[in-house]
Amino acid sequence: MAEESLIARLKKVAALAVRGVGGERDNAQRILGRLLKKYDMTEDDLRDSPTTKRYEFKYKTRWERIILFQCYSRVMSDSTIHYWQRGRGRVVIELNFFQFLELDALYNHFTVLLKKEMNLFCSAFIAKHHLTSGKEQKKEGKSKLTSEELESILHMMMAMKESGYVSPRKQLGG
Repeated sequence: MAEESLIARLKKVAALAVRGVGGERDNAQRILGRLLKKYDMTEDDLRDSPTTKRYEFKYKTRWERIILFQCYSRVMSDSTIHYWQRGRGRVVIELNFFQFLELDALYNHFTVLLKKEMNLFCSAFIAKHHLTSGKEQKKEGKSKLTSEELESILHMMMAMKESGYVSPRKQLGG
């Protein structure tokens, strides 16, 4: 097998080993291990590929963009990022195949986590500053939040500063 086609095949299997789901991923990891052993190679042999390509990453919010760049810094062990802006919410970064796989996996993982944490933060902010009508109907015993999420919200609330807001009505003595 020609070396280029072997490496291309190994990279495809490695992509499944990283991005596959469930049994597909497990099977790809076993096959990759067997092929690397057969050809006396390591994953580093594939990672050190000098061939780079431009990969596009999408983000929806400023926070997701920050997470993308932080993930890039972690993957590349470098805080300087070279990228091309492609309109609103899209950047292109030049990476080798394994750098792309690692950055894509990290970015996807942490954007999901960011969304969960932001939802908890918003709930804590609303509760801390009493931004509700006060007339919400409580469904007995049916909270959508887990005990861990409720505890996180409580800790966030305790860490927040008081707003110091006084309504105009109270300022006027009413």
